[in-house]
Amino acid sequence: MLLPANHWLAPTIEGPNWLTQNRETPIRPDSSKVGAFLSNGFRTSQSERVYFVLMREHIYSAPMDLFVRYWPDFLLLGDENAFLYCPDSKVFARFGPNGQLSLGHVE
Repeated sequence: MLLPANHWLAPTIEGPNWLTQNRETPIRPDSSKVGAFLSNGFRTSQSERVYFVLMREHIYSAPMDLFVRYWPDFLLLGDENAFLYCPDSKVFARFGPNGQLSLGHVE
């Protein structure tokens, strides 16, 4: 997804490399550094619905605990600057194509 330089997805916290973590923890992704980073960063209930957005055309909704457990499977669908968003807390995570993971808050 191509975004202009002044877009609202301006992350403030850098996380672990999701690509490296995916290679290291293929069996239990929820026990990975990525899963912990997402759980701690979003600070929502595990049943809270989050939205995984791909390429502006596809949005998938799932409970937070399901996303944390299966995040590598969601990224198989596409990793071109996909992002995860929780409307209630206004927190988002951006997944970059080279494994960058960052977190931010929508003002």
